[in-house]
Amino acid sequence: MASLYEPYAALSDYEEYIGETITDTDEQNRITLLLLRASEIVNQLTYMNYDSDDEDHVEAVKLSTCSQVQFWEEYGYGADSIIGFESVKIGSFSIKGKGTGSNASSNPYTLHTGAMNYLERILLLSRTGVKLR
Repeated sequence: MASLYEPYAALSDYEEYIGETITDTDEQNRITLLLLRASEIVNQLTYMNYDSDDEDHVEAVKLSTCSQVQFWEEYGYGADSIIGFESVKIGSFSIKGKGTGSNASSNPYTLHTGAMNYLERILLLSRTGVKLR
């Protein structure tokens, strides 16, 4: 799988994050590909805000990447943060989710809430290329 990005987390980082060692070679390869995919999404969402010389930034993107892969492992690749609700209505605004389950969403271009939180805490998220500092 070709990528423009280096993964923000290595297999060893993910193993430390989940507190387990992955010994199966096929599983290691699959997790490595998911780490790369999660890193690509993190990179897109932090456009122009990430500083590889800032230790807080490095740690945040690593944790966000690991968190996203753990989420995919539990709910399936493509599941996103709308898992868990059928619909929400606030005043005249309403949104309908797809419910719960491993195939609740087919949008692979989002991070789940936990992964986003790591980035939001230190203002790494970008909105259309505008810095949020």
